[in-house]
Amino acid sequence: ISMDPDNYPSEDICIVYLGQYNNQNILLIWGYGWQGTYAGSLVMSNPSIWSYYGYNHLLLIRWHDFNTDGYVQMTEISVETYV
Repeated sequence: ISMDPDNYPSEDICIVYLGQYNNQNILLIWGYGWQGTYAGSLVMSNPSIWSYYGYNHLLLIRWHDFNTDGYVQMTEISVETYV
């Protein structure tokens, strides 16, 4: 996933990793900025998305502020790649 930094903060990206280490579940959410981190958190808090991507360990997420209000909303978030 890539992003042109000139588009920030109206566009942001996020990497979500879900895995196990020493029999413990690990969830890591990294955004380029706070909007990307928040978008990743919204995605992972949605049960229907959990069930759809439940067997994947890595999600690459993009947020684009389509309505230019500055708020991160589910309708503006897309999962671009998952593994």
